[in-house]
Amino acid sequence: MMGLRVALLMHSPSGGGAQRRTLDLAEALARQGVAVTLLLASAEGALAGRLARLPEVVVLRSPLLRPLRDHRMAQCAAIIPALACWLRRRRPQVLMAAANHVHLTALAAHALAGAPGKLVLRASNHLAGGGRGRPLRDAAKRLSVRLYARADRVAAVSAEIAAQVRRLCPAARVEVMPNPVVDAGFDARMAAPTPHSWLAGPVLMGCGRLEPQKDFATLVRTAARLDMRLVILGEGSERQRLETLAAELGVPLLLPGFIADPLPWLARSAAFVLSSAWEGMPGALIEAMACGRPCVATRAPGVAEILAGLGPLVPVGDDAAMARAVAAALATPPPPEALRRRAAAFSVEAGARAYAALFNALACAGPSPTTG
Repeated sequence: MMGLRVALLMHSPSGGGAQRRTLDLAEALARQGVAVTLLLASAEGALAGRLARLPEVVVLRSPLLRPLRDHRMAQCAAIIPALACWLRRRRPQVLMAAANHVHLTALAAHALAGAPGKLVLRASNHLAGGGRGRPLRDAAKRLSVRLYARADRVAAVSAEIAAQVRRLCPAARVEVMPNPVVDAGFDARMAAPTPHSWLAGPVLMGCGRLEPQKDFATLVRTAARLDMRLVILGEGSERQRLETLAAELGVPLLLPGFIADPLPWLARSAAFVLSSAWEGMPGALIEAMACGRPCVATRAPGVAEILAGLGPLVPVGDDAAMARAVAAALATPPPPEALRRRAAAFSVEAGARAYAALFNALACAGPSPTTG
């Protein structure tokens, strides 16, 4: 795979799961001899410190970016001309749009540049529905899915997401790819000093952006039913709503904000709960399993194939069912070693090898039907 030139596109190094996985993948591909360039609309974000580890990072410039700095979708559209110019000049063998929010950007720029090299779209999250009052974003999502047939491959992070793609765009060439989550340093990171006094006693743990997708309000109600302390790692627009709800229900709630490394927290939780209304392939759930912690999750896309019977699944938004499932998981937890073995299937190195093999196969193939 020496000599393989790959570009990975995302908006910014923010603290979301897709961004963590992209940075993990980029670093691992570089270790495996792939020439990797990370393309960004912005270098600002909670994970910006990790950019220095990568061999090449390019921030695509546009005069429109500064006035649009608070509008991610608009910024992604603004960089299309700059991305097309970069593709024409550098001609990577493969461009991968590493998250759903840059699919339309990659499709447009790749076409504008004359389709140099192969195009991969990584389907990292739920593709249909779940927008909760965001019609513009939902419309862009539906449009991008209809155009997936123009990509050389759609890399779906779960079998359920792959099934969605095939249903919404039957002509798309879809492949399920392993999510790179667990790295060789997990054990040392879990053993780091206890980050907060609350972790000396039993706490429920959630992790993710404080946004409607994660439905942490249901988790707060679950903690109220169980009379347990609750810690949610992450930051977002719903902080005040969650704090108000917790106060009304008498739930001791700790919101420490974005945490660069959640493993010391997850490793000391009584149980991890994924309350999401929709997902792709939730890395936090895999991390909690790698820590050997009992896990409960909603029946969001991609979740059942992760848990593989090692934890209960409950309906979305049902705090009563979630509380019963958590109580059962605490009373009879699955063997920690079984959870760790399952999480090991999502290793960073194995994921990078799978992606490198896909990129290499595409680079060696002839023109695709849509570009040739």
